[in-house]
Order: sequence, then C-alpha cells, then structure tokens
Amino acid sequence: MINNTHMRACFAIVSKLALDSHEPKITDDMFWQYIKHFYNVDSRRNMTEQQWIQLRGRLNAAQYNEKVVDKLKLKVLEYHKGDIHIEG
Repeated sequence: MINNTHMRACFAIVSKLALDSHEPKITDDMFWQYIKHFYNVDSRRNMTEQQWIQLRGRLNAAQYNEKVVDKLKLKVLEYHKGDIHIEG
C-alpha cells in the first residue's frame, strides 16, 4: 500500500501552484493527464510510492522557482499538442 502522504502533498502543491492563474494557463485535468502519461500509468492510483516521491520533489522545486513552473507548464502544453517526447 502506498503511503498517501506523498500523494496528498502532491495534490496540495498543485493547488497552491494555481497552474491556471497566469499564462500559459493549464487546467488541473491537463496536468494530471500529462503526469499519467509521463509515468506511463492508466490512473494516478497506479503510481508507485517512488513515483509520488519523485513528483513531490519536482512540485516542491516548482513552488520556489517560477522558471520551473513555467517549464513544467510548457511540457504539459506540448504534450497536449502532441509535440512532446517525455523526458523528465
């Protein structure tokens, strides 16, 4: 069973980041679709604890660096346009 602490932390951080508050805007749904694709899972429930820990680290970095947020948002947008090859 996965430790839900990391999962809950990820959801809280995504909420704090307010990814749809400024350009480029992405929705939570767009973000989570990208994450499922990035981790090659059908559902967030299929993510391993290690994946949640990795995602939490990436999101923590984004909280303190707007450039990291913008880069993440661009990756999500590229994925949804079909222009991306997932790389970390």
